[in-house]
Amino acid sequence: MFMAIIDTTIVNVALPTISRDLSVPLNRMDGLVVGYLVSLAAFIPASGWLGDRFGTRRVFLAALAIFTLASALCRLAQTFGELVGFRALQGAGGGMLTPTGMAMLYRALMFLLGLCQAQNLVPLQAAAFATITPADTGAASTLFNTARQLGMAAGVAILTTVASAVGLTQHAAGRTTSHLAAYHAGLVTASVIALIAAGAAQFVDDRAAAATMRVPVRRGTPAAAAGSAGCHHPAATERRPSESRDAALPAPGQPMSS
Repeated sequence: MFMAIIDTTIVNVALPTISRDLSVPLNRMDGLVVGYLVSLAAFIPASGWLGDRFGTRRVFLAALAIFTLASALCRLAQTFGELVGFRALQGAGGGMLTPTGMAMLYRALMFLLGLCQAQNLVPLQAAAFATITPADTGAASTLFNTARQLGMAAGVAILTTVASAVGLTQHAAGRTTSHLAAYHAGLVTASVIALIAAGAAQFVDDRAAAATMRVPVRRGTPAAAAGSAGCHHPAATERRPSESRDAALPAPGQPMSS
């Protein structure tokens, strides 16, 4: 595809040499450029119909073969007329090569885009669990995986509904082909949902969940002092098993009570 585009102007630097080798006046060399551009412009709109009629992959391979063969024939041309004809044939191949190649590349990029989005889930989980204690990892993992699975199921249901409403297939020239507008509508819907989720995430603050989080109380902290003073709030009176064992041990230098 790159060569098909660059061939529109790359021949300009060789026009004086071609004019001298073929003994053709320089003012007649514009036929090499015009012949390629006219053929290119004629076959670009025709490539869409050919792709629907014979298949995008077949048209792409045929265009690639025509473009490669015409490029080789341009090298073997002995007269100016032959060179202009081969350049026109090269433009026909290039005109079909670019649109069909871009269509195939678009489908591949859509697959890679979905793959990259799937890979975002693992770093997202790692970032979400960065501040969670090992004791709460099990409950956090359950909540995270449940929300993720429900979100994915809801997303697939929404996108499938949108694509089905637009229509996944269409009939053209007696053949059933894919309807790209359905995929475009699904992509737009997914983008809108992602923007809404990103906006809602800006209003989520960790401090909103601080009141529901259980914080282990260590001896010597104000919460421990409040518990000894008669405060019965769970966050102030909760003690870990290890601290209960430490409290049962006597201080250094004191005998153990029976």
